[in-house]
This record gives sequence, structure tokens and C-alpha cells, in this order.
Amino acid sequence: MSAQSTPMSSRPNWVGIDVSKAKLDAYKIQSAQAQRFTNDREGIKQLHQWLVQFPQALVVCESTGGLERLAAETLSTGGIPVSIVNAAQMHNFAKASGVLAKTDTLDARTIARYGECFKPTPTVFASEQEQELKAWLVRRKQLSNTLTEEKNRLGQLTGKRLAGVRTQVEAHIE
Repeated sequence: MSAQSTPMSSRPNWVGIDVSKAKLDAYKIQSAQAQRFTNDREGIKQLHQWLVQFPQALVVCESTGGLERLAAETLSTGGIPVSIVNAAQMHNFAKASGVLAKTDTLDARTIARYGECFKPTPTVFASEQEQELKAWLVRRKQLSNTLTEEKNRLGQLTGKRLAGVRTQVEAHIE
């Protein structure tokens, strides 16, 4: 069967999701369906139920500083591939596409079109163990930086009048 005669059901169903703190605006490009969900566990559950209706649903959302993470990880765990794409690239794509208006539904449609054009690979999410290890490594780096800063401060605290501050910094280092 040639690519041109491929049935609709075997083609990817690109879905763009515009993410905000309170809501998720989804747009399915093949049927021009738009739907809004709350960006919480219940809304994400409803979003998943909506998406499983579409065979071969492929979700694209832009990176929004972590607001997309719960939805993306939940959908991915539920068997729906999700690609998190760079927000700057998405902005440039919208601009190049001549999309000047800015509404949540229009943003979701533009994100879906980006997926259809560029076919981004699904994001691979770290396991809970990997996430915990990463958090510990970040924390270690923070403490290491704090220790270096405090040692630098200690070197600058000379003189009798600064003895109290020096004692406090030494205690913090300890």
C-alpha cells in the first residue's frame, strides 16, 4: 500500500496541547477538534480518556518551565507518546507560519501543526529512581556552592569587630 493510499486510522493523529498553570487546551489536527481540560490529576485523566479515542495519537506540547511535566509523564505512562518541544522553536514556527493571533486553541492547533511538520520524537522520561538521584545530585551541587560561598565570606571577615559574624559563618560551614 502506498503512502498516499494509507487509511486515516494508520496515520498519526497529531494532538497539540497548549499548557498553562490552570488548563490544558488540546487540539487534534485531523478532525479539527478542540477540548479544554484542567491542569490537575482529574483533568489529565479526562484528557487521557479523550486521547485514547484516537488511534495512534501523538501528543506535542511546548516546554513551559515544568507546568507540562505532570500531564506529559502521566500520558506517557498511560501509553500515549508525548514530545516536549522547545518553546522558542514553537514561537519561531508560529511566526514563520504567519500565526499572529494568540488564543489557547490557536496555540494548541499551531503546536499540533508543528508536530505534523517536524514529527518530533517522543520524550523519554526518567524513572522515579533516576529522578530521585538527579534531585540528590542537584542538592549536593547546591550545598557545595554554598560551602564555597561561605568559605569566601570567611576570608573577607577580618578584624575584631567582625568576630561575631565570623563565628556564625564558621558554624554554618561546620
